[in-house]
Amino acid sequence: MAETLLVDAATVLAGASTTVEAFAPAVPNPQFRVACNQIHSVRFYVADADFSVITAAAIIPAYTVTAVASTTGTLGNVYTIDLGAYDYVAAVATNNSAFSSVVSIAAGYDLVAEAPSALFTVAEARLHDKAQLASATDFPNAVIITEEAKIRTLFLGACGRDFFPTVHTDEYQDGYGMSSIMLDWPLVMAVSAASIRSDTTWTPLTVAELAQLQPLDTGELYWDGGTWPSGRRNVKVTYTAGYATVPPLIHSAAMDLAVNELPVGNTPWQADSYDAGGTSYSWTRGDGYAGAWSSLPSVMLALRMYGADAAYVGLG
Repeated sequence: MAETLLVDAATVLAGASTTVEAFAPAVPNPQFRVACNQIHSVRFYVADADFSVITAAAIIPAYTVTAVASTTGTLGNVYTIDLGAYDYVAAVATNNSAFSSVVSIAAGYDLVAEAPSALFTVAEARLHDKAQLASATDFPNAVIITEEAKIRTLFLGACGRDFFPTVHTDEYQDGYGMSSIMLDWPLVMAVSAASIRSDTTWTPLTVAELAQLQPLDTGELYWDGGTWPSGRRNVKVTYTAGYATVPPLIHSAAMDLAVNELPVGNTPWQADSYDAGGTSYSWTRGDGYAGAWSSLPSVMLALRMYGADAAYVGLG
């Protein structure tokens, strides 16, 4: 799963784009990993051998982590490109924020199996436990990726926090004429933009004012030296929240759930009973009822340890 680094941590000014570097892939559907620490968008172009024809490339949706403007604090978003009959492909990242960004772009093949914006990668799931998911024929990448997304939704709902750096763009909050507001998500790592509305006019905070913002793990955003004026939905914030890396307990429990759920014949995580050999087995319901999100002990431990009411300290 080797990558070819095309853009190495380049500084891109607000509103500017990366330079175009054509890449000649060895496979018909190459993949790109694009990392940028500000809100950005990505466009892809393909060209023939002599560059007489240059046109927009098609992104393959089934293997696209994201195809919209986004911010990432991870190793980047993965895109799969349909090269068609063309010889070269290029990725152009545009910095859509009001601040300078740092951009890296790598190209390769099957990078989606290592997509970092997940509780586990495809490669990790294939090796987990007794390697029940090792067969790419029985469990294609897309199947494992879909399962991870479902498990991530379950964990997010049970715990109310992000388990890897996640950007929340243009979140609206009410101001109360105080120095603090409460954001929707805890474990705030950084605030990249904030604006205040007066009537219909939005005024962004300056760079100096953004530097005064002090995010707390609880989700409280304290403005040291300023106040958030009173109003309904008059504050707009873009910020990154979550753990720097997926906590080991969550990482392992999520893969336990995938290994339990995907192979045919395994008991679904929602089940509360089954019959085998004339004997009936039952357990606490695994659908969120009475706090029981799963019948798997490792999953229950992880969700209780990292649940919304759990302490924030010492679990990373």
